[in-house]
Amino acid sequence: MDIEQIPALSTVDDVMPALHPREQEELSALSENERAVALGRIWVRKEAYFKGLGIGLARGLDRDYLGTDQDSCTQPDGWAVRDIRVDGGCCAAIAIAAS
Repeated sequence: MDIEQIPALSTVDDVMPALHPREQEELSALSENERAVALGRIWVRKEAYFKGLGIGLARGLDRDYLGTDQDSCTQPDGWAVRDIRVDGGCCAAIAIAAS
């Protein structure tokens, strides 16, 4: 599980080149305000998934596509990654290994 504040726009510009190419394209198509929220979703999804794998950010943000869609997340093989609705300018997600 991971929870983070929605990042600043400057963070979006710094992190975007490290993401999966499809995520970069999706973020580029959004307005600045939408981009920050979408990056927050991507970030917590990846953090939750990487924590579940037991490797943290060492894996590289570009290796796995989890997408920007606010209603659903692309699922890595053998995993369920879900957004958790939270208030206060934050994004949260949980990743659970399929049994």
